[in-house]
Amino acid sequence: MLENVNLTLGAPAIMGRLATYPVFREQDAAPDLIELDEALATGKTSITEVSESGQVPVLVVKNGCDRDLILYDGEELVGAKQNRIANMTVIVGAGSELHLPVSCVERGRWSWKGRHFKSSDSFMYPSLRRNKFSQVSDSLDAGASFAADQSRIWEDIGGKARRMNVQSSTEAMQDITRKFHVSDQELAEQIPEVPGQVGYLAFIRGGLAGMDVFASTRLCRSKLYKLLRSYYLDSFDRSLRFPPVEASQVLLQIQKARCRAVQSPGIGDEYRFHNDCVEGAVTYLDGQLVHLTAFPARRRRREPNPGRRSRVS
Repeated sequence: MLENVNLTLGAPAIMGRLATYPVFREQDAAPDLIELDEALATGKTSITEVSESGQVPVLVVKNGCDRDLILYDGEELVGAKQNRIANMTVIVGAGSELHLPVSCVERGRWSWKGRHFKSSDSFMYPSLRRNKFSQVSDSLDAGASFAADQSRIWEDIGGKARRMNVQSSTEAMQDITRKFHVSDQELAEQIPEVPGQVGYLAFIRGGLAGMDVFASTRLCRSKLYKLLRSYYLDSFDRSLRFPPVEASQVLLQIQKARCRAVQSPGIGDEYRFHNDCVEGAVTYLDGQLVHLTAFPARRRRREPNPGRRSRVS
């Protein structure tokens, strides 16, 4: 699975309590995917509620572009009846549509704010994204869907707002992000993009916070500062604890992890992996890695229901 994917790390960059390592890898030509901001700008792609009445855990994505569209785990979508985040990474085929599993990140609104969702300038903050990922994995292990625990997500956002003294009339995660907003320029000055970089490995106060690896430098560039903005937010929350681990060990533990295939609602193949150190997911399209995400393992889950399993080595 990942045995032929050679990930290497560059020198870390520091911004306050946040440290990030650029990630590089040897790769063939990457698939010509279009990411969400670019796709929405064409006017040919839309994300909407499933109906006039709507459903909290699902949205409709219509990709009218002539390229496959990739949406990333934790990517925030704002507007329509309430803000949501994608529960997993998914590839929507060119000229196709699908139902996207999502979670709500704006508990206090269920009213229209435009008919189409827009892309946010941030992702779900990594401590919650990590918890959400574990919840979805547990749901899949139980033979269910890409569903998170919505009540726990709302509780997490509410608790963070109280700790960070953020008032929000609709209990929106976006309002927390706005209070601690840092611009792309500020991020770039402290954490500059490195030539050839396809991902990052992030630590907060010396503990592992998360990692994403993309199909290409272009796709990494399109999401890097949106993601780092969410990590910077978590670096201000002193109640959070991130496990200490050497950066090089993270790559080694990913290689040692066991993984199982899960059925994605989109095209391509998804595998979820875990061990006592890390858990995450990797998405392939036509045999090429297009996204890898990893977090500190919350706990060792029970073995899932029988299914295809592979060794990541």
